Amino acid sequence: MITYLYLNKKLIIMTPFQQALIQASEGKLQTPTVSTATGNINYFGYQLAVHKYHLSLMAKGIQNRQVKLTDLKKYYGLKGRTAADCLPQLIQLMDSYQRALKGYGDENVSEVMDMNSRVS
Repeated sequence: MITYLYLNKKLIIMTPFQQALIQASEGKLQTPTVSTATGNINYFGYQLAVHKYHLSLMAKGIQNRQVKLTDLKKYYGLKGRTAADCLPQLIQLMDSYQRALKGYGDENVSEVMDMNSRVS
């Protein structure tokens, strides 16, 4: 499994989320189908939205048995002690992912892959 990547002559340690994105794009990882009344939606976008919801609740002090802050921090590579510290980073990751899906700019994949170096 790939855990690092050279991008623009810079070593990037990849998070499990980034690894899953690459594996899904290469066909090595089969993602579940997420169906709505209007049709299917992107699995990773759905996953980000659900995790943002849970992280927003945690930032307000509401805990959830199914989702733990440490699991989200490890999966997305978030930094910070509290959910309130991590929430802006996850929102920034969601924005980067949405822009990459829509094809804005030349950095489609590199924008999402370079997320860890931009967030501190």
